[in-house]
Amino acid sequence: MVSYFSLQQYDSAVELYHASLDATSLPASPLMLEVAIDASLRTENDCHKAEQILSAARDAGMNVTCAIGPLLIDKIRRASVEDRHGATTLRNQVMEYYHSNELNGLHVKHHVGTAAAHTLIQAGFAESGVKLLSAILRSDWCAEEPPNIATMSVWLLGHAALGHVKGMYWVVREVLAEGMAIDQGFMRALKRARRPLIRINDGPLTYKKQERKTVAYLCQWYKLCSRKRAAQMQASKSFGRKLVDLLASSASDGVATSPGGGYGAYGRRSRRPRSAPSREVKSRPVEVDRFNLGIGSDRTVVLA
Repeated sequence: MVSYFSLQQYDSAVELYHASLDATSLPASPLMLEVAIDASLRTENDCHKAEQILSAARDAGMNVTCAIGPLLIDKIRRASVEDRHGATTLRNQVMEYYHSNELNGLHVKHHVGTAAAHTLIQAGFAESGVKLLSAILRSDWCAEEPPNIATMSVWLLGHAALGHVKGMYWVVREVLAEGMAIDQGFMRALKRARRPLIRINDGPLTYKKQERKTVAYLCQWYKLCSRKRAAQMQASKSFGRKLVDLLASSASDGVATSPGGGYGAYGRRSRRPRSAPSREVKSRPVEVDRFNLGIGSDRTVVLA
C-alpha cells in the first residue's frame, strides 16, 4: 500500500486496503487505515468515502484516533477562517487531536499542527498560528518529535506577520544551531517575510511592508542560510560519491576468480576498479555570531 501511495497510484492503494480486510472488516494495522484514508482523499473531491472507510474501521473495533490526521488536514485545507472565532475553533480542534493521540499512546505527527498554523497565518491570524506552534514546542510532544524545517518555515512567517524581529531571529538561529537541512521552502519563507500577509482589525487581507532595518536583517539571514544550504548540498554530494565508491568496491570483491591464479572466468585477472579520488571542498568555518546575525546572540553556531 505504501508503495502504491508513493507512486501516486491512490486507487490501487485503496483497492489493496479493502482486499486486506478480515471477515469483520478490521484493518490489518492502523498505518494501513491511515494510508487508505489519505489515498481516498487524494482521489476524491470530497471526504465522503474517506469518512466511510474510517467509520467502517471504527465499527469493526479499531481505535481510529491515529488515522484522523489526513481527514483533519483535509478539513484544515478546506477551512475558510474569516474571523477570530473560526481561528480559535481550528486551534482547539488541533490541540484536541494532539491530546487524543497522547492519551492513546500514539505517535504524534507535527504536520497536522504545521498545516493548521500555516492556514491561520495565511488567513491573517498570525497570533493564533504562533500560539499553536508555541504550545506544541512547550509540550512533551516536541520532545518525542522535534519540529522540522517545514514547521520552522511556518513559524518564521508567523513572527514576520506579527513584526517580531526577535522571533524571526530565534527561528533562524535554531535552524542553524540544530543543523536542520535547509530547503527551498525555508528560503522562500525568508523572502516572503519581507512582505508578510496580515489582517488589521478583522478587515481584509493586505501585505505589510517591513521596516528598513528588519529587511536588512532578513537579507543578511537569507545570505547566511543560502551559504549553509550550499554547504549542506555539497556535503550530500560528497557522501553520495563515497557511497557509490563503497558499493563499487563491494561489488568487485564478489567477482569470481579461478582457484589457481586469480584469473576470472574469461582468462583475465580480476581487478578492483580504482575509485575516483574524493574531492572534498574545504570551506573556511563561518561563525554565526553577533556580527553575522545582526542581533545579540547567546550561542555560537559554526557553518561547516
